[in-house]
Amino acid sequence: MLLNIDSSSPELPAPDYRRCYAKSTENGKPGLTVFEHGRNAGFVALALLRVLPKGTRDELGLLAVLAAALHDTGKISPGFQLHESFKGPLLAQFPDYQKYSRAVFNPNHAAVSASSLLRYFDHLTGAREFAEIVGMHHGTCSENFASDDLSFANGGADWAQQRENFIRRMITMFGLPEDRPLTTPQRNVIAGFVTVCDWISSDESNFPVDRSTSFQQVSFLAKKAVRNCGFTLNPILPDRSFQDLFEFSPHNFQETMLAVVDAPGVYVVEAAMGMGKTEAALAAAYKLMAAGTNDGIYFGLPTRLTSEMIHERVSDFLENAYEDGVAPKLAHGKSWLNEDEMFGGVELAPGNSWFDGRKRGLLSPVAVGTIDQALLSVVRVKHFFVRSFALANKVVILDEVHSYDLYTGSLIQELVAELRDVGATVIVLSATLTVEKKRDLLRLNSDESISGSYPMISRLDERGFSEFVVDSHRHQPYEISFVEAKVDLVVACALDAVRSGQCVLMIANSVATAQEWYSTIRSTMRSDEFELGLLHSRFLKNHRDDIEELWVQRLGKGESRRFPAILVATQVVEQSVDLDADFLVTELAPTDMLLQRMGRQWRHQRDSRPGGKVPKTTIVGNELASNVELDDLLEALGHSSACIYSPYVLWRSNAVWRGRNAVCLPGDIPTLLDATYRDLPDESSLIKEIRELSEKKSKRLKNIANLSKSNVTSLPTGDDSEKAATRYSDYRTVEALLIQRIEKIRGKSATITLESGSKVTVSAFFGDLLTRRMLARSTVSIPFHWLPKGLDLCVPEYLRKHFYDELVVLEWDCDSGQISIDGFEVDLRYCLRMGLRRTTVPSLSGSEFSNTLDAADDFESIDPFAMDW
Repeated sequence: MLLNIDSSSPELPAPDYRRCYAKSTENGKPGLTVFEHGRNAGFVALALLRVLPKGTRDELGLLAVLAAALHDTGKISPGFQLHESFKGPLLAQFPDYQKYSRAVFNPNHAAVSASSLLRYFDHLTGAREFAEIVGMHHGTCSENFASDDLSFANGGADWAQQRENFIRRMITMFGLPEDRPLTTPQRNVIAGFVTVCDWISSDESNFPVDRSTSFQQVSFLAKKAVRNCGFTLNPILPDRSFQDLFEFSPHNFQETMLAVVDAPGVYVVEAAMGMGKTEAALAAAYKLMAAGTNDGIYFGLPTRLTSEMIHERVSDFLENAYEDGVAPKLAHGKSWLNEDEMFGGVELAPGNSWFDGRKRGLLSPVAVGTIDQALLSVVRVKHFFVRSFALANKVVILDEVHSYDLYTGSLIQELVAELRDVGATVIVLSATLTVEKKRDLLRLNSDESISGSYPMISRLDERGFSEFVVDSHRHQPYEISFVEAKVDLVVACALDAVRSGQCVLMIANSVATAQEWYSTIRSTMRSDEFELGLLHSRFLKNHRDDIEELWVQRLGKGESRRFPAILVATQVVEQSVDLDADFLVTELAPTDMLLQRMGRQWRHQRDSRPGGKVPKTTIVGNELASNVELDDLLEALGHSSACIYSPYVLWRSNAVWRGRNAVCLPGDIPTLLDATYRDLPDESSLIKEIRELSEKKSKRLKNIANLSKSNVTSLPTGDDSEKAATRYSDYRTVEALLIQRIEKIRGKSATITLESGSKVTVSAFFGDLLTRRMLARSTVSIPFHWLPKGLDLCVPEYLRKHFYDELVVLEWDCDSGQISIDGFEVDLRYCLRMGLRRTTVPSLSGSEFSNTLDAADDFESIDPFAMDW
């Protein structure tokens, strides 16, 4: 029964719901009605439901289908029907609406939908959650919507009656929703499903808005649309052995992994670098999918580079696991630069920030990308719940989880917990996970015993927590030495090794240090004496791709004939990159990071190696004293390193490694980690000071993470930006477009000569994917504090169809490398060998370090390494 409307409000007549419009045509005329669009969305929901795995189907139920059909109920309201495209028919029937401005009515049709459904279904146990589902379909939802949709702002009683008529009609078509309670994770998955159904049914290539589709055609068109979007996998091949999947036999660790992973749950896999954790995880995923336990894979890694490397390996695996193979989606913030395919029609095409590749890749049945894409399912920003739906019931593999700070680590804990609630199986991979990090990740009680053995597979499922110790198939000794952090000494060490015929990998903690090492080697070496390369994040996308491909080939597994070479790099090569160096030079870093870097040495069996019978690692670091001032300690650590990593952890790591001239991996990994991170009873006043600074920052990061997670609000309130932090940085970065010159045409158009010499014409009036890719591949991330103060970072009008966030245009002299901004030279240079660099670098005192990081040098961990933006 309808509630009484306020008697002081005027009576507002409403048209029949079948004459209310939901979509407009290209020329701004009324197109599909609310009924037609709701019917289309409902049939898309039925079609999509049929191709989803059984676990997800059971979770969604027919409730999700009805929610999809009813998502636009609120468009049956004067706030929507008085839109310029639709008001003609309304005014023709009810001329009195001429006296009303649209502004006096509720413009938020999603909120009107939620209010209407909350009142109509108030007898259901999950009525509020059902209403929130439809209220969320544009990405956000107010927590305060009321169950009374009879207000004047919503149109009053007649409009409410028409909405009720529409609801009843959809129920006759799709059935009543189940009377069941909905948990927050269930609500999120259903909301994501409804949103995707809305997108597909809004695709004009499937459902034209300028003509009605007959009832008989809708089911066929819906099935075709779902199939074209790629939600259906080819059949999985049964009874494939490990040998069938990877074309080599499993070793003991991989066989144990296959035996342990036998049901949905969380599996933490701790094993040394190079032990085949990737193949073990994929084989376990195949086992679960072949048994029908899970369906689909998301493989999340720390960086774009590592995800692109693993993407190739996953592609090979899928060729052997599925009939006719399956192409995995690359899902990271820049994956659209590599793809030619489109997903859906005009509304889903890149052009609005939500619909570009970085926000849709997770929906693919099998995808490989950065962990950030999965983390955005637990950071309450716009459309987070689409990712919840995308991950439901999949096998989610999270690699290198030890590499994240407390901020991201807290989000990962939340992610793992929510994935368990939506039927996913989580496989966590790490070579250097501490006992405490594992306890936090699995949310184990302090009285839950953890053995600390290594290698180890830990399982948490309905049976509880259990551990499985694995014998390592490989025990590799390493020689350890230190060299003072002076450029000439570091370079001499690398030159001695390369001149003995070795392939040398040098890993610096900052771009500036890597560039300095590289330029010194280049000026010292004889012409064409050996191959020399530099890899870091301050290259344009075009140049970096070429460098990565070249050096992964030179130092990779498949290169049998090797020549002496030096690759100078930053943390971009630290993890999950298949480089196989003979000799390693690395700056001092936390123990877990040093171990990861050592994993790039002697990675594969080779008939012979120059330089000795065991791999040699040289750590670049000064002697550290505990009885000095903070400034002196930071100077000894290196200001760049001390801002990237906790000075306290660097201090502890230095002490652990200084006492050794050899280690044996993987056997020594637990001992090294424990010695670095266990509590020490006696410390000097200086060490206590830097420990307190580290603890203060850790506490701050945890607090910031808590503000981002679901325990603050269960509804999305953030904006539509991927800069909702999945990583934390004290630095603000800006995207920079590097060009040779620009010719403006009437202010809103321009012809741009890119760094390559290619020319593109851009306009404020239209954009295309090809041009956008060309421009994006000529960009680089730049620290905000490098730029002149007061610089306007608004995207120029002629580029607004191709860039959405802040942008600075760098004009580059390709002969001198000099860069100018708005015609004024700045202290930046770019060259093809060195990438982007700053010609002046400010120093950092101890007091400045304690209060801010903004004056520090350029750190690799700022952008592509640490963030998927």
